[in-house]
Amino acid sequence: MARDPASRSTPPLVTVIIPCWNAQGGIERALSSVLDEQLVPLECIVVDDASTDATASIIKRIAARDRRVVLVELPANEGVSNARNRALELARGEWLMFVDADDRVVPGAIATLVETARRTDALAVIGQRVWVDGSHRWIPPRNDTPDIREPGRKSLARNPGLLYYASMHGKLFSRASTHGLRFRGRVLGDQPWTIRALLRAG
Repeated sequence: MARDPASRSTPPLVTVIIPCWNAQGGIERALSSVLDEQLVPLECIVVDDASTDATASIIKRIAARDRRVVLVELPANEGVSNARNRALELARGEWLMFVDADDRVVPGAIATLVETARRTDALAVIGQRVWVDGSHRWIPPRNDTPDIREPGRKSLARNPGLLYYASMHGKLFSRASTHGLRFRGRVLGDQPWTIRALLRAG
């Protein structure tokens, strides 16, 4: 069950959305990495998709000491797309960011994305995603070319390589520009959503 929205008086600047299912092994680390952000007013909506392990209990414990956390418990497993859609219905932030239960947000990342959005008047900001292997070394994605990573405004027409970044992770989206967009499908549902969101952003 979600906390009563009326009890959250001050609208946040950023809404971070975390869908999860049987994620007791990683959800605390993911949440902690989001909540470490102190420079940006945020809310973190965590949707538990009917987990059968201790995921919900871990989230409740964290939410009890940090009111930025909003837990939504679904009565039956509906899949990650529906979990994200439920969070979108509750989101109040000017900006949206998506994190998975096995992700970690590096310190300062949220503030940097927000600052970049404000400085460039962008409706979407693409950050750098980092993959690590067992030795914790950075693994560059195949299409991660320097011209794409160079800071500044990007056009999909001139930079089609941006479509390689069709996952919503590592990005900041204007909630106003994504109004009405919903995730579909139980597998890879984020890619069509992200492409549509980026096209709207120009």
